[in-house]
Amino acid sequence: MNRAAGAFRCDYWVALDVHTADITKPIGQPMVVNKPNIYRQMCRQCDYVRGLEHMAQTLLTTDGLRESKVSWARFGATVSLVLAAHLGARQIDCFGVDWDGEEDFDGFTSEKNRRTDSRWKREIGIWDQLCHILSDHGVTVTRCGI
Repeated sequence: MNRAAGAFRCDYWVALDVHTADITKPIGQPMVVNKPNIYRQMCRQCDYVRGLEHMAQTLLTTDGLRESKVSWARFGATVSLVLAAHLGARQIDCFGVDWDGEEDFDGFTSEKNRRTDSRWKREIGIWDQLCHILSDHGVTVTRCGI
């Protein structure tokens, strides 16, 4: 997700904000997961993105989500959970999900990222609702190393 794709090789890169392509060059050729209009903007802004395949986050689904009103598509972390479940994961181990401060895993910050306490509260609420739905459908989510 986001800048972690530039530190660790991955098959899928959840990058919901256009500016993420400006501050990250993923290792390898991961499939970009976001909204089609965001992907098109990324392609216009960063040549390398044109060489990456795209998966529309609107196509992601998993048991229990269709009937829920959880706004899981709002944050990259929750989109990543749905992607993993969509791909068939039954156990999802999450690293670096601390909902604290503005810095990335390596200390990097960007004025374009909006990482306020109120944002973290909204994300935590959605995460908790989503994890409950996933759990009800046999998917276990664990935050590791926190």
